[in-house]
Amino acid sequence: MKQFTERFGAVLGRLLVSSLLVALLAAGAREAKATGGLTFAVATTNGTPGAEVIVPVQASQFASILTFQFSFHWNPAVATFIGVESFGVPGLGAGNFGTTLTNLGTLTVSWDDPDGVGKMAADGTTLFGVRLQLIGSAGTASLLTIDGNPTPIEAANDLGETIPVTIGPGQLSISQPGAKPSISAAPQPLTVTAGNTATFGVTAAGSGSLTYQWRFNGAGLSGAIGSSLTLTNVQPIQGGDYDVVVANSFGSVTSSTARLTVTIPVDVTPPTITITSPTSNPAYATTNNTITLGGLSGDNVGVIQVTWNNSRGGNGTATGTTIWSINGITLQLGSNVLTVTARDAANNSSSDSLTVNYMLGNQTPTISDITDKLT
Repeated sequence: MKQFTERFGAVLGRLLVSSLLVALLAAGAREAKATGGLTFAVATTNGTPGAEVIVPVQASQFASILTFQFSFHWNPAVATFIGVESFGVPGLGAGNFGTTLTNLGTLTVSWDDPDGVGKMAADGTTLFGVRLQLIGSAGTASLLTIDGNPTPIEAANDLGETIPVTIGPGQLSISQPGAKPSISAAPQPLTVTAGNTATFGVTAAGSGSLTYQWRFNGAGLSGAIGSSLTLTNVQPIQGGDYDVVVANSFGSVTSSTARLTVTIPVDVTPPTITITSPTSNPAYATTNNTITLGGLSGDNVGVIQVTWNNSRGGNGTATGTTIWSINGITLQLGSNVLTVTARDAANNSSSDSLTVNYMLGNQTPTISDITDKLT
């Protein structure tokens, strides 16, 4: 009996110690919850004159919150009140806000958990958004603050304990409205000689970063996306109208057109031409009444035509230019001076001649015939 009593007393003692520890831990948890911080912060917001903006009011350490209230302020000369929206906790709505002082830049809020159990929200949750219209001029700003006037700052947890609140103010700024690009220096007309380089340029300004797209006769040029356009080894086919479209996120503007005129260089160099067949000598004798000529010609730009004529009658156009031939030229008895002429696009020309002595088959050349052929 004595042993049972001792064992029972030991067990009872251990139970009492355990109960005491549980009670102390619970009290500590409640104390920690009661002294934990709750933060209300106003997000910095900006907009352009006349625009409507939403100012988020956010919370951190929103754990088992049963109720909160405070007053929110801004400068009424900078913005006017439109309404509240974007509610982030259950039971919070337009009816929780006092708007009688919004003309003075003051909005009050008071919320109680409709379930009476306390609510949780992730850090950075937007409790609500205040929609304001910006009435100040560009460059003006207003502090966005939370305080206890006229509604005191208060917050309580699900145990009904008041908890401390930290405030994070913000700022409302009015910025200059964005401007689409404007062009201060448009591309200028150019005249260049074929084979040279042409460069167009544009000077533009606008909000943010600018993009460029050059166009030729209204069609975009692939890869031409800089503030200047350089064309190398320009050819006559590239002559025409060039312009550039300058854009940003606010719009675009197209420059005036600039005409590119490509001129062909003045050619004063005559072509060359040489008779090589039936001989490269200046004279030739034959008993045939027709003859075929062939030869070569060249030019710094290009030969466009080779023609021929016979001093005894007849003319025509050769086949080919750089390598040319003339078939079936009719000869007259005696001396025939055959002249071939090469001509280029600038109408420059040069000639070569062959004196052909046509004799009958049984005729012996005379001294004068030989002399003619040599001279």
